[in-house]
Amino acid sequence: MKRNLLNFALSFMFISLFSCQNDDILDDSALNSGIQTRTTNEEINEIKFLYKGVLYSSQYQIAEDSTFIFSNKDVDNIANTLKGMPNLVTFVYPSGIIEYFDDPLDMDNRLNLEKTYDAIQSLTSTKAINLNAYTQSGHLITYEDSKCKGKKIHSYINHSTQIVGASYEFLKQEGMNDKISSIDLTCDYITNYVGPNKHGNKCIAIFYEDPEYQGYALSFSVDPNYPHSYIHYFKSYPLYPGSSKNWNDRISSYRFSFDWTSN
Repeated sequence: MKRNLLNFALSFMFISLFSCQNDDILDDSALNSGIQTRTTNEEINEIKFLYKGVLYSSQYQIAEDSTFIFSNKDVDNIANTLKGMPNLVTFVYPSGIIEYFDDPLDMDNRLNLEKTYDAIQSLTSTKAINLNAYTQSGHLITYEDSKCKGKKIHSYINHSTQIVGASYEFLKQEGMNDKISSIDLTCDYITNYVGPNKHGNKCIAIFYEDPEYQGYALSFSVDPNYPHSYIHYFKSYPLYPGSSKNWNDRISSYRFSFDWTSN
């Protein structure tokens, strides 16, 4: 089943130890209403996701060899296509919706269109994004263990440093290459702002499977509706629809920036 949704759609880092606090904020345990879901009911399994601005869904079964068998042939064909894309991006909206993009440039081009982002966000969020709130600073914490525990790296962005990166060499030096399992993502905002918008109203973290910001990618964002988000389990996110592999302990480089400056 499918339906059209849209017409278009290292500043300062350090390592330390302790877990994030359990604030009353969005975390990935609250994302069950998102677009990509897998039920645990023995009789019904369903997957949902966006691709090229279209919502796809299908029931499926898992064979003995862990292969996903989709009842919807369109979903089966798209899953096979996405599997073969060397720079596929899995983008997770703050409300939990998942959309796949051919590569980071495809993501930037589509999500730079504010109407695209806001329309998709509205699918599962009852809040209208505050268009008069703009990013002031951002803080990303990557953790070695699930549920924001273990060794961690802090990354910061602000008016003078709008994008930071963690290279393969840096992660390897700090013992965090292929070790990231959860994150804490925060963005601070100026509300009722009147003036030039220098860098939009979102903060974006994009994680890459390979060194030099290459390979499959997993990306998260926060906006004025959800300015603080815990992603407790990278293992909850498959590499592509129907993949038996997930993002836990798979990151070899990442970038953190305002809006869509991921390149």
